[in-house]
Amino acid sequence: QLTLRSGRGARALASAAGRIGNPEATVLLAAWCALVAHRSGQDSCVTAVPTSNRFHPTIARSVNTLSQDALLCLDVRVPSFDTLVRKTWGAALNAYRHSQFDSVRLWEMIDRVTGERGSHFARDVVFNDVSVLPATLLSISPQESRAAELDLTWGPFQALPTRMLAFTYETAPQLHLSLWADPALFTPGEAEGFLTGLVRLLEAAAIRDVPLESLTGVTGVGQAVRGRDWTRVDGCWVSPSAVQDALGAAVGGLPVHIATDAGGSGLTAYIARGGDTAPTPTGVHEALMAALPAHGGSGVIAPARYVLVESPPAERDRSDAWRRLQIIEEGTGRSRQVRHER
Repeated sequence: QLTLRSGRGARALASAAGRIGNPEATVLLAAWCALVAHRSGQDSCVTAVPTSNRFHPTIARSVNTLSQDALLCLDVRVPSFDTLVRKTWGAALNAYRHSQFDSVRLWEMIDRVTGERGSHFARDVVFNDVSVLPATLLSISPQESRAAELDLTWGPFQALPTRMLAFTYETAPQLHLSLWADPALFTPGEAEGFLTGLVRLLEAAAIRDVPLESLTGVTGVGQAVRGRDWTRVDGCWVSPSAVQDALGAAVGGLPVHIATDAGGSGLTAYIARGGDTAPTPTGVHEALMAALPAHGGSGVIAPARYVLVESPPAERDRSDAWRRLQIIEEGTGRSRQVRHER
């Protein structure tokens, strides 16, 4: 847990909100989403935003959870921060409007989509703004409420089922925000740089409209460094070599190869089943999906298609060599398979 307390951040947030003409909460959410998308190299920021579900009189006395996740999807492909803030307002309202749901039915749908898409759903990014609550409810002591210009404090380690989780406790007289960042994705220095960069973005936005293409220079936050083989598949950054390792382990060490389809539209898995085993695309897909949680979901997504061949080619690392082999069976692993006559 990394906690930011910053008088600079509070003043910059108030000034940016006044200049742009949007609420402070919207400006802060836009800044958070801009940095998350920038850091992850994505065109959009998808984040869970917990919200009260007591906004309708008919459920005011309902006995259930007091809040549920609003799933915010904010497209950051806009030229400037001011434009993003104005877009955030509408996107947030739309997310809040759909934040009341039957959680049992939702998880049934998530389970279905998990198998079809080939990746497990997780609350990877969460932003929870509780700054409107009284300080007494947040257990903030008077000493903690004294504004520091910019202070970062590390708390105890906590293992949470998220990649990035932020709580905003105050926006005045100081910006008081805590960040839980997955150490597999952020070094301590990178986590500190992320929160410092958030303050820098607010300070820049307080005096001018910030071009989003200049975020690295303005904030000091750069994009995550990935291996050379990483590629975008179905909106996810994927490592074909990591998928190959996971699939190989899932099928008991059979020779496998992962090929990237033209234009990054998907992955195709080739499996040499040999003479002693008889795997099917469905069985291979189920085995991989069962193994996916062990890999934490980082860089691994199930291929869109599975192709079974008899034996591996001499050049196992060449996709064209695998494509020339006679196909025994192929399919998505999620529906009816296509068999080839031998």
